[in-house]
Amino acid sequence: MRLNDLKQTLQYFCDRLPFEVAYSLSICNQSGEKINICRNDDNVVSTASIRKLFIMIAVLQRADCNKSYLQHRIILNEDNVDKNEIYGLLQYLTYPASVTVYDLLTFMIALSDNVATKLLCDLIGLAEINECIHKLGLFQTHLGCPQISDKINGRDESTTSASDTNILLNLIVQGSLGDFSSISILKCSQTTCQLALTILSRQKSKVSSPFFLSTKKSVICHKTGFKLFQQCSNSLSTAIEPIFKLSII
Repeated sequence: MRLNDLKQTLQYFCDRLPFEVAYSLSICNQSGEKINICRNDDNVVSTASIRKLFIMIAVLQRADCNKSYLQHRIILNEDNVDKNEIYGLLQYLTYPASVTVYDLLTFMIALSDNVATKLLCDLIGLAEINECIHKLGLFQTHLGCPQISDKINGRDESTTSASDTNILLNLIVQGSLGDFSSISILKCSQTTCQLALTILSRQKSKVSSPFFLSTKKSVICHKTGFKLFQQCSNSLSTAIEPIFKLSII
């Protein structure tokens, strides 16, 4: 599809939806030339499960400073696992159970596991996660309480924008390709950025934009989230081979 056709198709589709759409799309070729297409990309919206993308980066920043950090073990028991969480599998394990930080990262992204998310938030702390986000210049993104009960009761204060998420995805992709500036800003090595993409490529949910992007020639690295009880969805996608970056909210 030509760029003009893509712009017109997106515009046509979004104009006919019963809710407001924001997106930020970056298309890069192998030589690094980039074209951006956006719509309402500075609109501040609920993160839904996209918050897990930002939590992952905060964890990986720690891991980049301490090579054994991802192998650090956490004991799961009745006291630190909320069995009322909607998404994930960790609440169904036999306790006590021992998992690594890397295990939690994988569960959080691949299965959108909310128990893993809360444990990682407790481990890192929301203050450090938000500091990490704001140091990256993502000022429209702020994470509040990660518990599902708070989201249901209307106390979810986590926000982001298509612009912020696209900036982060660009940093990860360019860092994975060895771009020094991106590595310096993200404070993650090229290897760590490549690990981030590997983890994102394992997400099992392929609905929304990943469903339409999936091809045999592409690896889709993404984090998809759905806002509870509303007819809208948030989705982030990054596809490599060819390099293609998409942030839609």
